[in-house]
Amino acid sequence: FILSIAKNAAVDFAKSVGIFSLELTKMQVLMRLISIESEINTEKLFKGELRDDELQLMRKKTVSLMKAPIFIDDSPSFSMEEFSWKAKQLVEKKNIELIIVDCIHYSQLMELGDYDELQNCNVFNRLNDVSKKLNIPVIAVLQLGDLGIRSPQISDLRQPFDVEKDADVIIFLDRPEAHGIVEDAKGNSTV
Repeated sequence: FILSIAKNAAVDFAKSVGIFSLELTKMQVLMRLISIESEINTEKLFKGELRDDELQLMRKKTVSLMKAPIFIDDSPSFSMEEFSWKAKQLVEKKNIELIIVDCIHYSQLMELGDYDELQNCNVFNRLNDVSKKLNIPVIAVLQLGDLGIRSPQISDLRQPFDVEKDADVIIFLDRPEAHGIVEDAKGNSTV
């Protein structure tokens, strides 16, 4: 989902995008972007199991992607000061118009600073500050842990970080079928 946003902004609207990937390597991000642009299954791309027509399509679609102003930082972790500096450099030198931080796990948040510092200076508040200082949107993707069979809720974000206090918009993506739920309360299929 978030890489589709990055691809659409950069390829379809020629907006410069900076991606800070805490989970995937630069090569994995590129392969997923190629998959999104060419509509070829990521697994087939990674395995190199492409038919001739798929290979031609991938080559054709990759041209527009390679011209797109996408800049990827795949450092596995960073301090907020380092992130602020890198973001500022991208804006000043590459005219970045959107920053995406993908994919923050609660465990990684604890690594970004000690707990007392996080309580006093919330990571999401700092991301919001960077957005305001640089006058560009910053999208942070937070992966919640296993919630069992229920869908995510705002209360899942409250402890210990109060994300809803610092975010302008919160969007939850949920796949009920991943929890074994095949229909909603009204009997509509979720698959």
